[in-house]
Amino acid sequence: MSGEAVAKEIRDEGGQAIRLPFELRDEASVKTLMESAKKEHGAIDILVNNAGIYPVTSPFLETTAEQWDNMNAVNLRGTFFCIREGARIMRENGGGNIVNISSMGSLRPAAPTRFAYNSSKAGLNRLTQDAAAEFARDKIRVNAVLPGPISLSSAPIEDPAIAKMQELILKKIAVRRFGTPADIAAAVAFLVSPASSFITGQMILADGGFTLK
Repeated sequence: MSGEAVAKEIRDEGGQAIRLPFELRDEASVKTLMESAKKEHGAIDILVNNAGIYPVTSPFLETTAEQWDNMNAVNLRGTFFCIREGARIMRENGGGNIVNISSMGSLRPAAPTRFAYNSSKAGLNRLTQDAAAEFARDKIRVNAVLPGPISLSSAPIEDPAIAKMQELILKKIAVRRFGTPADIAAAVAFLVSPASSFITGQMILADGGFTLK
């Protein structure tokens, strides 16, 4: 679903939404995005950094500098731009909440071929805590949600190889089900709500108990 389609769906349900295209890897583009959001809504109260890439990289010894740099440019460098510019506006308006979407892969090598992705997300965890410490006195809370295995569709899997892999993964999930986008959204909603007003700089695992084993 396109960004404009999502914005329209929100408006159709009575909410307010606009689509603001930008290039996450470009510092000037991120600054323009944040200023446009401020101009449209008067402030930025909540920032959820969910953009990221998850490509299968080459084996460790064959991974190129370009592959490594592109992963970090999106998952870490771009998120840094968003945090910095979002916090600048939040501080002017008396506070806010920032939630970064990391990954359980930042804590353990669940998929070794994703090592570049895992490394970028581990860096995001550190950035989350440092930003939380930096902006706490400005009443800006910064936390992260670390999703585990998430299913984006309830449709049956037709590819036998993929179905077998999913079956093996399911056995490692303590609650014996895959997570859903709604599970992650619920964790984010908690972290930006008054119910979590005493929580900052934390990594909230939403993995169904995958990392317990």
